[in-house]
Amino acid sequence: MSSLKQALLNENYDVKKVLLASMPNVPDDCAVVIALSTEKHYLDGEVKALQTYVDGGGRLLLLVAPREGAEFAPLLSTYGVRLGDDLVVDQVVRLFEGPSLGLSPLVNTYTPHEITRDFRQRTVFPMTRSVHAEAAGKTGLQAIELVKTAPSSWAETDLDRIFSSSEAALDDKDTKGRYRSPSW
Repeated sequence: MSSLKQALLNENYDVKKVLLASMPNVPDDCAVVIALSTEKHYLDGEVKALQTYVDGGGRLLLLVAPREGAEFAPLLSTYGVRLGDDLVVDQVVRLFEGPSLGLSPLVNTYTPHEITRDFRQRTVFPMTRSVHAEAAGKTGLQAIELVKTAPSSWAETDLDRIFSSSEAALDDKDTKGRYRSPSW
């Protein structure tokens, strides 16, 4: 987060904390709000303030970790985005080490879009959950899946097993495929 803050400061943005629980809405001078999921859930009023902000043309970057941020699912669904209750796994084989649990998928497939236009290098997404563009959403908005993981990836739903024993196995409850990160 400190690198993100420094990058924004380098672009001449003012960076400040906004405590939504102590105010009725997002301040008018915010160019973008970056909200991180935490173990402590956002209050209904905070989520509503974020939705009002986005509905009014504001920009929101949600960073939602696995097992957190369930309160954001209804907000995202109004924009045609479905947040998976899972963890994207892409087992990798490393030279001299053999197979290992891949909880940091390496992505090099990008959907053509203004955001990904100059992406030439691979991107790592450590501990990421699946995010899907849905057909339904707000009129005039279209969710676009910007990045795709490798075909060998899957969305692991047995989060207890991953976090307690660092093990994952593709089974009938999981979804195999290429997982994406949408934007709208």
